[in-house]
Amino acid sequence: MSTALVHVESMTGAELFRPGVIDPIFEQIAAEAKAQADKLDISREEDRGQLASLAYKIARTKTFFDTEGKSLVANAKKEIAKVDAERRRVWDKFEALQTEVRKPLTEWEQAEKDRVANHEARLTQIVELGIVPFGASMEEIEQRLTQVSAIDPATFEEFAKRAAGSQASSMAYLRTALNTAKEAAAKIAEAERLRKEAEERAIKEREEAAAKAAKEAAEKRAEEQARIAREAAEREHQRLENERIEAEARAKQAEERRKRESEEAQKQLEAEKQAAERRAKEAAAQAKRDQEAAVEAERQRVEAQKKREREEAEARERNKAHKGKINREAKEALMRATGLDVEGAESVIEAIVKGLIPHVTISY
Repeated sequence: MSTALVHVESMTGAELFRPGVIDPIFEQIAAEAKAQADKLDISREEDRGQLASLAYKIARTKTFFDTEGKSLVANAKKEIAKVDAERRRVWDKFEALQTEVRKPLTEWEQAEKDRVANHEARLTQIVELGIVPFGASMEEIEQRLTQVSAIDPATFEEFAKRAAGSQASSMAYLRTALNTAKEAAAKIAEAERLRKEAEERAIKEREEAAAKAAKEAAEKRAEEQARIAREAAEREHQRLENERIEAEARAKQAEERRKRESEEAQKQLEAEKQAAERRAKEAAAQAKRDQEAAVEAERQRVEAQKKREREEAEARERNKAHKGKINREAKEALMRATGLDVEGAESVIEAIVKGLIPHVTISY
C-alpha cells in the first residue's frame, strides 16, 4: 500500500481525475491494504496497532483524493465563472443588437395591430348605427342613414368586403325603419284628416237641419196666420205645437246621427293609430333583434379569432420550452460523455439543431 500511496501523492489533481485513472489506483491500494490486513492477528496488541495505522493510511489517502478533487473543482469553478461572466456580457450585447435590428419590424407590427383595431372599431360603429332606438323619430333615422351612406368601404383596406356588407345591411334596416315610420305618420295624419272632415260635416248638417227646420216653421207659421180667420185659435195652437215637436225631433235625430258618426270616426282613427303603432313597434323590435344578432355574431367571430391567436402563441411557447429542455439535457449528457466544457457542448448542440452534422438529429 505504501508503494501505491507514494505513487498517488506524487500525482496532481488533474492527473488523478482523468477518466479511467482512479479505479486502477483504488484497486491497487485496496489489494495492498487487504493483503496486509490478512497477515495481522487481531488478538495481538501490536497487530491491532498496525491495523489502526493501516486504516489511518487509507483515511489519509481518502482525504488526499478529496482535497485534490476540491482544489480541482475550485479552479474549474473560477474558470467557469469567468466564462459565465463573458457569456452574460456577450448575451447582453447580442440581445441589445437583436432589439435594435428588430425595432423597425416591432414598430411595424404594433402599427399593424393599431390599424386592424381601428378598422374593427369602425366596423362595429357601422353595425351600431344600423340599430334604431325604440321611438326614434324620422329625423334621427334619416341622420343615421346619412352617416352610414357617407362611409366609404374602400377606406377599410382588406376589410372592405366586410365593411360593404355591414353598410348594406345597416342601410337596409334603416330604410325599412324609415319607411315604417313614414307609413305610420301618414296613417295618423290621414286618420286625423278624416276625423276633422267628419266633425265639420256633422256641424254643417246640424246647421243646415236647424236652418231648414226654422224655415219650415216660419213658413208654416205664416200659413197658419193666413188661416187664423178660418180656423179656431185652439186648432192653430195645436198645429204650431205639433210643428215645434216635429222640428225638435228632427234636430235631435240629426244631432244623434252626428254623434254616432263622430264616435265611429274617432273609434276608427284610434284603431288605425293603435295598429300603426303596433306595426311600428314590431318592425323596430325585429330590426333591433336582427342587429343584436349581427353584433353578437361579429363579437363571437372576433373572440374566436383572438382565442385562436392566443392558443397558437401558447403552443409556440410550449414548443420553445420543450426544445430548450431537450437541448439542455442533450448538452449535459454530451458533457458527461465527452468531457466537453459548456461552450463546446453548446456549440455541438447548435450545429446539430442547424443540421450542420449529417445523419445526426435531436428528437423532440
